[in-house]
Amino acid sequence: MTARDLITGSLRLIGAISTGETPSANELSDGLSVFNDMIDSWSADGFLINEIKRESFALISSQQTYTIGVSGDFNTARPSQILEVSVDQNGVEIPVKIVNTQEWSRISYKTTRSTIPQKMYIEGSFPLERINLWPIPIAANSIILYSLKPLTRITSLNDDISYPPSYAKAFRYNLALELAPEYGKEPSALVLSAAIESKASIARSNTQPVYMTSDAEGLSTKKSFNWITGV
Repeated sequence: MTARDLITGSLRLIGAISTGETPSANELSDGLSVFNDMIDSWSADGFLINEIKRESFALISSQQTYTIGVSGDFNTARPSQILEVSVDQNGVEIPVKIVNTQEWSRISYKTTRSTIPQKMYIEGSFPLERINLWPIPIAANSIILYSLKPLTRITSLNDDISYPPSYAKAFRYNLALELAPEYGKEPSALVLSAAIESKASIARSNTQPVYMTSDAEGLSTKKSFNWITGV
């Protein structure tokens, strides 16, 4: 399915064009702009991004802060969200904890140095993301980022929209909702319901399992627990 096909289908769903009618050049151009705005907003919702990207980048000895994005220190698409981080030391991935602003501010000696960083603080800057490592790494290992990347914008009406099959319906029906106000149209209950359900279906399929962990380290005795006796 091309972007042209998608926009044409969305316009038909709201009755802006009739079956067999071809949208004008302006209608197609406006539709492409609205579609890109829509997927930009979807990129802010991690549940609507279908792929977790694993990337490896070289660390520089004694460098604490790195930029991520096109032409940044880590030259790649700026991530929407960094989920997990580790450092590759001789083929072994050592986890690095992602900390929030409060945790980062409580590190008194930010210039501490070590072979392996233990914590990473993400600034949320734009257009280049900035990350900070602590302790400052003194070994040129590789850092592994597991992240969500923004959904790909479409630049041409003839571009193929390459996403998993479940996205085609969600794009068509949700784009119809986005376009409706511009044409003074009221989407039918069927179109509204299909848009909501198809979007929710994507979110469900992209949901990652959450495993329970404990903040208390070293408390495991490796003994079994009998829930009946309490022992």
